[in-house]
Amino acid sequence: MTDPWPGLDQPPEWQLPAAVTVEVTREAVHRFAIATGALSPLHHDVAEARAAGHPDLLAPRYFFVSLGLAMDQDRPRAELSQGGIALSDPLARHRVVAGETSVQWNGDIHAGDRIVITRTFIEQLHKEARSGPFDLYRFVRTYAKGDEVLVREHYARIAR
Repeated sequence: MTDPWPGLDQPPEWQLPAAVTVEVTREAVHRFAIATGALSPLHHDVAEARAAGHPDLLAPRYFFVSLGLAMDQDRPRAELSQGGIALSDPLARHRVVAGETSVQWNGDIHAGDRIVITRTFIEQLHKEARSGPFDLYRFVRTYAKGDEVLVREHYARIAR
């Protein structure tokens, strides 16, 4: 069997699971809703949201993306690549585009929730294509409130 991490006792840091806890604020829900054109009062009016059975403002369906994309990016601009990727991430040295993404929703995100976002590296594959070689990196991110996983996102990044 080939050593997957030559010369290392464990995977590189960027391949280790990473987690961050984020408090969802009313302002964040409201601003995301405005930015995405989500006009339902459930995203803007606490009384309307509560009347509909929600504990507070309901985050729009894709609000989780804003949480996941900010993961590891809360750092000085000098520590980010031109594309906004942390310089400590090996993908920062490549041209990177988004690959396949799939999402499984199990629950809603609300203002006031403390969401634990966990990113796990799945695999790296080297491929050859007509346009040249590339590396495919697969990850999964979960967004949980307590023990309940609200959203599970599988995604890939393509690096050349």
